[in-house]
Amino acid sequence: MDRLGACFGELGTQSEELRIQQRINNEDCARVPPLPTQGDFEALRDCRVYEDTVNLLAQIQRQMRERAAWISMIRAMAISSFDSSDVWVKGYPMADKRYIGLFVNDAMKNKVAWLFDF
Repeated sequence: MDRLGACFGELGTQSEELRIQQRINNEDCARVPPLPTQGDFEALRDCRVYEDTVNLLAQIQRQMRERAAWISMIRAMAISSFDSSDVWVKGYPMADKRYIGLFVNDAMKNKVAWLFDF
């Protein structure tokens, strides 16, 4: 619980730093994935049924991973444009298990290439 709480705090801090640095516009802010609430953590502490604990923990972790992915994308957008990628020359990178995944059906080729670079 301590490590989960520390990660939660760090994600909140990083999100706020991006806002302060004005690296996110209003459209990006509208799409920011929510972090778990304090109530979610309290419910996790009070949970006594194994299946309920696993489900709640999975929900909390997913929300935190989505926020971490959002932070990474905002940072990447601050340093690179969609047109600067040469991933098609380099080939496809191996999957990174730290991230949730990527669904790119009908996405434009230059945007998919940009995503692969990060």
